[in-house]
Amino acid sequence: MKNETVLRILYNVGNFKELERNIFRAICFRVRKALEEILLLIDEKLMEERDKEVLENKGFRKREIKTLFGMIELKRRYYKDTNGTYHYLLDEYLGIPANDRQSPALKEVAFELIQDLSYRKSAEKVEEILDVSTSHSTIHNWVQKLGGRIRRKRAEKRERLFEAGLLPESDEEREEVDHLFMEVDGVHVSLQREEKDKGEIKIGICYEGWEKKHPMSDEYLVVDKRVFGGVFASDVFWQEATTHLYENYLFNSESITLLNGDAASWIASGVEFVPSITAWSLDDFHWNRKIRELLGRSDFIPDVYKAIRDKDKEKLIEVLDKAKSYRKKQKDKKKVEKLKDYLLEYWENIQSFEDRGIDVPDEMRGMGAIESNVDKILVIRVKNEGMSWTIEGLKNLAAIIIADRNNELEFKINKRDWEFKELPEIKEGNRSLQTEPSRDETEVLKAGLPALEGPMSGQDWTEILRILSSWETNNPAVL
Repeated sequence: MKNETVLRILYNVGNFKELERNIFRAICFRVRKALEEILLLIDEKLMEERDKEVLENKGFRKREIKTLFGMIELKRRYYKDTNGTYHYLLDEYLGIPANDRQSPALKEVAFELIQDLSYRKSAEKVEEILDVSTSHSTIHNWVQKLGGRIRRKRAEKRERLFEAGLLPESDEEREEVDHLFMEVDGVHVSLQREEKDKGEIKIGICYEGWEKKHPMSDEYLVVDKRVFGGVFASDVFWQEATTHLYENYLFNSESITLLNGDAASWIASGVEFVPSITAWSLDDFHWNRKIRELLGRSDFIPDVYKAIRDKDKEKLIEVLDKAKSYRKKQKDKKKVEKLKDYLLEYWENIQSFEDRGIDVPDEMRGMGAIESNVDKILVIRVKNEGMSWTIEGLKNLAAIIIADRNNELEFKINKRDWEFKELPEIKEGNRSLQTEPSRDETEVLKAGLPALEGPMSGQDWTEILRILSSWETNNPAVL
């Protein structure tokens, strides 16, 4: 950036925020001009190398594309072939869809924002940060398209597994597991324009064990956590869970999968649907909460816990019958009876896996990570500020959030990333843009940009600096 430009910016701002924004805009301007120039060079090379007997040059047409650094204008040639079909060779080589006016990188920013913010606020934030205007309805449409595509791919994998018996394809090598831990829960949300007022997102996590947050920490994190789920009926949810397991893990005859969740009937049914599940436990958080809700501050609570720890069912019945007899009101007596029925029905499921004779690893810790994970994954986004959803909108947003939590969202977006065909070698004057800079050019770059050498020299962004610096040497922008 020229010294006079910097000085002009400094003299026309009153605080550091304005300075940041003005320099950001100036840099974005230079990058836009660089990109437009590069694309024009590619278009010229495509014109030269086309089959002139097949493709007749009909002149120029312009199109605008919003990018991370603002609106760029593509001025490119269009051609008519011998069949009367029109072509934009630049668009075809760069893989740019005919009706797409927003770049993949800009969309990726929006997809990150909508996981925490409403569509309207996400659009406002894009404009505030990047100075690129995008409407909330446009971002909403992106979510519906990408979310729908993710869901269709998931459905295809489920169908192949449950209808044809074919294991789902995996993007990574499957890992054989001795123990796998699975936790599931549901999130009820408000619906709009639907037959029912409420809907439920069923969400699950699985992981292979625990590790300390850092060597001296008393806190533990789950290892290799993966997320699955969505807006499904119970049987489809467990089909999705099964597909996810066989997509990512290898099970042998001795593999053990342990399930943890609340007392919802659809959770308990997972043992019947998923072949690899060995046993399920009632989540500690839920049955502890049930005791507090139904007994209040009763003096009998310590005796209830002692009976559970001692695995003494008869003692538990005796303590709760006694607690019931001390209640004056009929509704309070019913609460105690309800607690007794609950604890007896799930008596085995509130016992530890070890006490049930199930082989667990030596480093086994208590399960119960699902509550905090559900909050982080979905609740904050879908239940805040009185939000309500259509079923389709909820399904598509959940699909995107879950893909992101599994570090797959960028890959899903890349399926539409305007992938390049093999580009021709392009020369500017006598210098090929695909060759390394000359020795003189390299020395100039190193002198001006210390990041181009040293420990960071191999990073992608330093390569971008090289390209832009080389372009700027030959094409100084006028600001």
